[in-house]
Amino acid sequence: MKIVKLDLTTLEERKLRGDLIQQFKIVNNLDQIEWHYPLGQLSSRYDTRSHNFGFDKQLVRNCSQRFNFFTNRTTNVWNTRPR
Repeated sequence: MKIVKLDLTTLEERKLRGDLIQQFKIVNNLDQIEWHYPLGQLSSRYDTRSHNFGFDKQLVRNCSQRFNFFTNRTTNVWNTRPR
């Protein structure tokens, strides 16, 4: 495969990297975004093995499209990142 031979990242990896960069900008007030639905609040976390703050994932029941929105797509990865 060309990706392996050229040591390129996959589309999924590039998309995730871009999402996490955008999340960092939002958290550090480098980007001002007016949300229709507010971003999940930064909540104090009690897990001492990770960083101090994480996002709460939005509860999605009847809207499968909402499950793949930026906020829901990045929450798990953001909350499990190392310090």
